[in-house]
Amino acid sequence: MVDFDPQGDLTLYFGIKQPDKPSVNMCHILDAIMSDKPIPAAEAFLHSLDNIDLIPSNIELSVSEINLRDEMGSVKILASLLEPMKENYDYILIDTNPSLGLLTINALTECSFR
Repeated sequence: MVDFDPQGDLTLYFGIKQPDKPSVNMCHILDAIMSDKPIPAAEAFLHSLDNIDLIPSNIELSVSEINLRDEMGSVKILASLLEPMKENYDYILIDTNPSLGLLTINALTECSFR
Protein backbone atom coordinates (compact mmCIF):
# COMPACT_ATOMS: atom_id res chain seq x y z
CA MET A 1 0.00 0.00 0.00
CA VAL A 2 1.17 3.49 -0.80
CA ASP A 3 -0.07 6.38 1.32
CA PHE A 4 0.02 9.12 -1.28
CA ASP A 5 -2.14 11.48 0.76
CA PRO A 6 -0.62 14.24 2.90
CA GLN A 7 -3.30 13.63 5.54
CA GLY A 8 -1.60 10.29 6.23
CA ASP A 9 -4.80 8.49 7.24
CA LEU A 10 -3.66 5.17 5.75
CA THR A 11 -0.41 5.49 7.70
CA LEU A 12 -2.36 6.06 10.91
CA TYR A 13 -4.75 3.21 10.13
CA PHE A 14 -1.79 0.92 9.53
CA GLY A 15 -0.78 1.51 13.13
CA ILE A 16 1.95 4.13 12.84
CA LYS A 17 0.85 6.34 15.73
CA GLN A 18 3.31 9.13 15.04
CA PRO A 19 3.49 9.56 11.24
CA ASP A 20 6.11 12.29 11.62
CA LYS A 21 8.54 9.81 13.20
CA PRO A 22 9.39 7.41 10.33
CA SER A 23 12.85 8.41 9.20
CA VAL A 24 11.92 7.83 5.54
CA ASN A 25 8.44 8.46 4.19
CA MET A 26 6.86 9.30 0.84
CA CYS A 27 8.00 12.93 1.07
CA HIS A 28 11.65 11.90 1.46
CA ILE A 29 11.34 9.44 -1.43
CA LEU A 30 9.83 12.02 -3.80
CA ASP A 31 12.43 14.58 -2.80
CA ALA A 32 15.20 12.08 -3.60
CA ILE A 33 13.67 11.33 -7.00
CA MET A 34 13.24 15.02 -7.85
CA SER A 35 16.82 15.76 -6.76
CA ASP A 36 18.23 12.90 -8.85
CA LYS A 37 19.51 11.25 -5.69
CA PRO A 38 19.30 7.51 -5.09
CA ILE A 39 16.00 6.26 -3.74
CA PRO A 40 16.48 4.88 -0.24
CA ALA A 41 16.50 1.10 0.05
CA ALA A 42 13.03 -0.39 0.47
CA GLU A 43 13.96 -1.61 3.96
CA ALA A 44 14.29 2.03 5.02
CA PHE A 45 10.71 2.99 4.16
CA LEU A 46 8.56 -0.15 3.97
CA HIS A 47 6.58 -0.99 7.08
CA SER A 48 5.21 -4.53 7.19
CA LEU A 49 2.22 -5.92 9.04
CA ASP A 50 0.55 -9.29 8.40
CA ASN A 51 2.11 -9.75 4.96
CA ILE A 52 1.14 -6.23 3.87
CA ASP A 53 3.70 -3.52 3.19
CA LEU A 54 3.12 0.21 3.50
CA ILE A 55 5.01 3.26 2.30
CA PRO A 56 3.99 5.86 4.90
CA SER A 57 3.13 9.49 4.43
CA ASN A 58 2.51 12.61 6.46
CA ILE A 59 1.74 16.29 6.01
CA GLU A 60 5.22 16.92 4.54
CA LEU A 61 3.95 15.33 1.33
CA SER A 62 1.97 18.50 0.62
CA VAL A 63 5.31 20.33 0.19
CA SER A 64 6.45 17.68 -2.28
CA GLU A 65 3.27 18.21 -4.26
CA ILE A 66 4.10 21.91 -4.61
CA ASN A 67 7.62 21.01 -5.77
CA LEU A 68 6.20 18.60 -8.37
CA ARG A 69 4.93 21.60 -10.34
CA ASP A 70 8.50 22.45 -11.34
CA GLU A 71 9.45 18.90 -12.37
CA MET A 72 9.66 17.78 -15.97
CA GLY A 73 7.62 14.59 -16.34
CA SER A 74 6.18 15.02 -12.86
CA VAL A 75 3.17 12.82 -13.57
CA LYS A 76 5.48 9.79 -13.76
CA ILE A 77 7.43 10.35 -10.56
CA LEU A 78 5.47 7.71 -8.66
CA ALA A 79 6.00 5.24 -11.51
CA SER A 80 9.76 5.58 -11.14
CA LEU A 81 9.43 4.36 -7.55
CA LEU A 82 6.88 1.60 -8.10
CA GLU A 83 8.12 0.16 -11.39
CA PRO A 84 11.04 -1.80 -9.89
CA MET A 85 8.87 -2.90 -6.95
CA LYS A 86 5.88 -4.25 -8.87
CA GLU A 87 7.33 -7.72 -9.43
CA ASN A 88 7.30 -8.27 -5.65
CA TYR A 89 3.54 -7.68 -5.26
CA ASP A 90 0.27 -9.03 -6.60
CA TYR A 91 -1.43 -5.67 -5.99
CA ILE A 92 -0.32 -2.16 -5.18
CA LEU A 93 -2.99 0.03 -3.62
CA ILE A 94 -2.49 3.79 -3.72
CA ASP A 95 -4.39 6.00 -1.28
CA THR A 96 -4.81 9.50 -2.68
CA ASN A 97 -6.21 12.71 -1.34
CA PRO A 98 -9.74 13.79 -2.33
CA SER A 99 -8.66 16.39 -4.86
CA LEU A 100 -7.36 16.32 -8.40
CA GLY A 101 -3.92 17.72 -7.63
CA LEU A 102 -0.55 16.55 -8.91
CA LEU A 103 -0.35 13.70 -6.41
CA THR A 104 -3.68 12.25 -7.53
CA ILE A 105 -2.83 12.74 -11.20
CA ASN A 106 0.47 10.95 -10.55
CA ALA A 107 -1.36 7.99 -8.98
CA LEU A 108 -3.92 7.84 -11.79
CA THR A 109 -1.17 7.95 -14.41
CA GLU A 110 0.62 5.07 -12.70
CA CYS A 111 -2.59 3.03 -12.54
CA SER A 112 -3.52 3.65 -16.15
CA PHE A 113 -0.49 1.69 -17.37
CA ARG A 114 -1.43 -1.50 -15.51
